[in-house]
Amino acid sequence: MPMHLNQTIATSRLGINYVCSLVSKQKCTFQEIDQHNDVGNDAYIEFFEGGIATGCCIAAQIKTGDSYISRSTGSYFIRADRNHFEYWHSHILPVVGIVYDPDADLARWVDITAYLRDNPQIIENGPYTIHIDDSNILDSRTFH
Repeated sequence: MPMHLNQTIATSRLGINYVCSLVSKQKCTFQEIDQHNDVGNDAYIEFFEGGIATGCCIAAQIKTGDSYISRSTGSYFIRADRNHFEYWHSHILPVVGIVYDPDADLARWVDITAYLRDNPQIIENGPYTIHIDDSNILDSRTFH
């Protein structure tokens, strides 16, 4: 019986690799969370200035592909469940959501922490989808 590549894992790796590469090029650190320990975040990013650690660290939830992009409108979104929203809301670190479109080689981001702080009713009542503003592009020009 032939072995097949798990397409879901392969697709998700594209987003992880994009963000890891971007963070590394900005001379910051990207610490991926092993999938066995993933309870709601995929990585931690620590920021450096002039080669010196700033002590500023964020958690990142990274999504990849068509499941997080509306092809008819071109909009990006993070879809999760109540448990994730509660977890992100209680997290000690700021949490960002990143959606990567491998077809366009484009990523967009959203400040999940701010969104949940500004919309606390969402945590209990849903909907458990966060739409990402079209202007929130994540690339080497906007990383700062």
